[in-house]
Amino acid sequence: MITTRQLDAFRAVMQHGTVTGAAESLGLSQPAVSKLIAGLEDETRLRLFDRVKKRLVATPEGELLYLEAEKMVLGLDALQRVAEGLRTTRAGRLNLVAMPALGQRHLPRIVARFLDEHPEAAVTLHTHGSQVANQWVAGQQVDLGLSLLNIEHPSVVKRTLCRVEAVAALPPGHRLASRERLVPADFAGESFISFTRDTRTRHAIDQVFEAADVDRVERVEAYISDVACSFVAEGLGVALVDPFTAASFAATGSLVLRPFAPAVPYQIRLLRPRHRAPSRLAAAFELFLEDSLDRLIEELSIRRFAPPAR
Repeated sequence: MITTRQLDAFRAVMQHGTVTGAAESLGLSQPAVSKLIAGLEDETRLRLFDRVKKRLVATPEGELLYLEAEKMVLGLDALQRVAEGLRTTRAGRLNLVAMPALGQRHLPRIVARFLDEHPEAAVTLHTHGSQVANQWVAGQQVDLGLSLLNIEHPSVVKRTLCRVEAVAALPPGHRLASRERLVPADFAGESFISFTRDTRTRHAIDQVFEAADVDRVERVEAYISDVACSFVAEGLGVALVDPFTAASFAATGSLVLRPFAPAVPYQIRLLRPRHRAPSRLAAAFELFLEDSLDRLIEELSIRRFAPPAR
């Protein structure tokens, strides 16, 4: 069987052209190198060198064997670099799924900063509704998920990243924009952009207005905050939306935002598949995400929502 010591000696002789040079580079004696070369020739049943004027010149078979040996060594070096990258979290691949509130606008910027610090890593980001995000994590299809929907599933590990409050989104120049804070009574008779009836947020908002006995004019429905904000920007009505999406529109001047009471909470959950061991890269991204989200909330001046004490 060919040994790595034999290959090391063979490569050294090929590179230096003499047993003396090979021995010095390997820190071995000349007889030891000669013995290793002889053993390799016996093992391969090939004559690998001709002696020409006190130098070893590779035979055609020796040249071909050297090329294959170099390929193998380069492959091992590449494997070592990959292993080192995985160990230090520089390399690897992350598969993420996130709800639109973060996945469409803010998460790409967070991922970009993360990749700056992990230049050999790769990320796939899927943006879907929270129900799909929950299903994908439960199915062990992704490394991490971000969702607004609670999930109780034996295959999912979850934790809350943050709780924030919905904000009122108004077209610029709207009569309610002059008020510092809005309440349900302010929306009486207003054209209102609602979420579709199959969303959790729709039910939460409807309950607030029902409890206050306030009727709105519900002209348009949207599935996600991004679309609702676009409708508001077009002047079709007002809406209560998540603050992350709303802040992106407000930054362009297309919306005016106002706090709303009582609080309509958005709870962002980080989900991990229980039966898929997290990689070092995934663990590093989880910490990076949490820190980035805290800074984003502070940067956008988003109000956090504290649940009532039990």
